Amino acid sequence: MDTYPENYGVGKRIRSFRKEKGLTQVELGALIGVGHKQIWSYEHDRLLPQIDTCILMCNIFDCSMDYLIFGRIPNDSYDKGYKIGYSDCQEKVKNALHDLLI
Repeated sequence: MDTYPENYGVGKRIRSFRKEKGLTQVELGALIGVGHKQIWSYEHDRLLPQIDTCILMCNIFDCSMDYLIFGRIPNDSYDKGYKIGYSDCQEKVKNALHDLLI
């Protein structure tokens, strides 16, 4: 995890998406496999999430990596439903949600 300038903005987007989805920091942390203190660090621009963590968040938040990290809004030629992911990402999110609800 790398540190980066406070004005980067990814933390604000993570917090906004988390709240929009109605998740607490604890719940989001459980979904992506990190503690709530880590989520706090992301949201306050103390740490930049690792790529696999960003992929999980993009799938949970239903946004592109470009938007989560850089705040770039897709243009008309860009498939707005596109999500960067890997084969078992959806399964990990589903299992984490299941574990939270049990």
